[in-house]
Formats: sequence, structure tokens, C-alpha cells
Amino acid sequence: MLVCIVLGLAQFGVLATGLMQNLALFLLCSMISGFGGGAIFPLFAAMTADYFGENNNASNYGMV
Repeated sequence: MLVCIVLGLAQFGVLATGLMQNLALFLLCSMISGFGGGAIFPLFAAMTADYFGENNNASNYGMV
């Protein structure tokens, strides 16, 4: 849940700093957003396996 919160806040940071035209903060927020987005893919796989079970993990993860 923490990764989802960080990713969401970083997305708003990208929007706000883009509107302010502050390149340094924009790059920082986009870097944090990229790290959060990359970290969430294994979490989705684990959550899908926990919720739907190991037998249907591959087909359900593909749909998610």
C-alpha cells in the first residue's frame, strides 16, 4: 500500500511541477514515479496469487 501511495503522490508532483515549469523538481518527481511504478509490478503478481490462488495466477495476472 505504501508503494501505491508514493506512486500516486509522485504523479501529482509531476503534474504540479510541470505546471510550475520547475525542471529540477519535475525530474525528481518523475524519477520517484518511475521507481514506484517499477516496484508495483511484482506486488501485483503477489496480490493476484494471494487473491485468486496459485492455479489461476498467470491468466488473472495477465488480465490485471
